[in-house]
Amino acid sequence: MRSLKIFTVACLAICIVMSLCKCHSKSPSDQIPYNKDSAQVHIIPIDTAVKLTSTFRLIQMQMARKLHDTAYIVSFPLAEKFNRDAIIALLDQKGARGVRIYLGEDKSGPVKMVLVAVDSLNNDITGRSGKVMKFTSNTQDGVALEAGQRCPTLCSVNSVLNNN
Repeated sequence: MRSLKIFTVACLAICIVMSLCKCHSKSPSDQIPYNKDSAQVHIIPIDTAVKLTSTFRLIQMQMARKLHDTAYIVSFPLAEKFNRDAIIALLDQKGARGVRIYLGEDKSGPVKMVLVAVDSLNNDITGRSGKVMKFTSNTQDGVALEAGQRCPTLCSVNSVLNNN
């Protein structure tokens, strides 16, 4: 009888350990679940991305040559980087189904990217208060992202998207 209890406890312990191992191996902490069908609409090959970004840089240079005051063209970034946590916090807002990216300009002149969450009806989630809100998913006020790391200056050195 005692050996049956020991055997039962051992089997139970093994089952618990095995189930914990499966949980960790299936879902690494750095993976965020997503709908592959929804994402597929926006996914393009890197070669296409290279063509798009190099065409933009070429047009930017051509416009700079034609304009007398090139300060405005130079103020456009090639890209901006936002960290993972900021993107997740933006998308964690109640009702968020996507992100819209606006171009904005502050008083010092550089053009900046402003990211705002959008709902299922394609409306910006902005709220009404006009003040910076803490990132919580249950707030009634929207939050937006800005102050990304501009490229140029903080560019990926070896990226095919930034080199000709």
